[in-house]
Formats: sequence, structure tokens, C-alpha cells
Amino acid sequence: MKDILLSWHTEEYRHIPKDTRWFKRAIIFAIFLLVVSLYLQNFLFSFLIVVGTFSFITLGRRHPNIVEFGITNQGVFADKTLYLFQTLESFWVREEEHGNTLVLKSERHIMPYIIIPLGNEDIDHVRELISRKLHEFPHEKTPAEVFAEYIGF
Repeated sequence: MKDILLSWHTEEYRHIPKDTRWFKRAIIFAIFLLVVSLYLQNFLFSFLIVVGTFSFITLGRRHPNIVEFGITNQGVFADKTLYLFQTLESFWVREEEHGNTLVLKSERHIMPYIIIPLGNEDIDHVRELISRKLHEFPHEKTPAEVFAEYIGF
């Protein structure tokens, strides 16, 4: 990648350690849904519950990779994916107790928000670099983000 104005390495997402109670609750909830779906004779839903539970538990145990993030003259990159400024509408630097994040709003209708952890980067410098290309607009947490935090993701 050329013309890198700023780059940093950090975890791809904030990892919340999960204890055995978290996994037990997930399995109990899945068993409840499985019993209901079998009672209703909805076998496709039963299959989806089993696959979904396996995926959910696998993701819960996974630790984040260290990824390179950065800002170029063309856009913002996360690992090997470049988000071009012309496909982005706005940005917001969210300051939180567990780490600052850069929120990019794209033109996409499905999953329009791109959340990039800033690690220990100077948020004023990040804000200054991106504000050259995008306007800053406050982006509140989406319901999916709130729900993910509530269940421990």
C-alpha cells in the first residue's frame, strides 16, 4: 500500500474473556430453542440452531488477530481491505473506556458502519487526517453493537 499517512497495529476487535457460565448459558439457551423447534417439527430451524450454536461458541472462544490498520490518501485500510474515501459518507472517533474506535459510515445499505479500533493512536491526529476527506458526524452505537456487548461479544 503506498502513500500511507498513518498506520498502526492492534487487535482486530476487543476480546472479552468468557467464563464457563457464559458457555453454559449459551448451550442452555440453544437447547431450549432446539426443544421448541423440534416440538414445532421445524427441522430446518433445528439444524440452523445446531450450526448457529457451534458457530457462536467457536467465535466466543476465538482470540483476535493483530491487524495493521492505516490511513492513506485514498482511504482507510484494515489488513488488506481498503475503504475508499469516495465510498464513505462520514466518520466519527468514538472515545470509550476500553479503547477508542474509528467509525466510518459507508454508502452500503447492509452493514453500513465500519468500526476500526484505534489502539494507542492519537485520536486528534486521526481526526485531523480523515477530516481532510470526510466530514465528521456523531455515530451512536447500533442496536447490533449494543446487543453484542450485552451478550459478551
